[in-house]
Amino acid sequence: MSDSSKLIVILGSGPGIGASTGALFASMGFDVALLSRNVERLGQDAARVQAANPRVKVKAFPVDVGDHNALALALGKVVTELGAPEVVYFNAARIAPSRIGVASPDFVLEDFKFKTTPT
Repeated sequence: MSDSSKLIVILGSGPGIGASTGALFASMGFDVALLSRNVERLGQDAARVQAANPRVKVKAFPVDVGDHNALALALGKVVTELGAPEVVYFNAARIAPSRIGVASPDFVLEDFKFKTTPT
């Protein structure tokens, strides 16, 4: 890890909120782990985040966060390569109506299993 020893893991990196959040944390000295299904975009996201602070480590980990076995393996790689995170930011989204504070555990679990076409 870099001298800061701080790490953020972003689950569901993308060109909007995910990469912007990564860039913000990188600018504050955090190492950044980006996880996403879209391998091509992950490289672009990592470059954008790295540009915010060339002194931190930025690594991309391709994984479908809806596959809990693959996610566990990817998170294991994150810890091995970068250390334990200080912050984990869940940015993957499934667009569906819900009411704040009343979502069931099964409804929340479906957010990990959502299926969309990568863009």
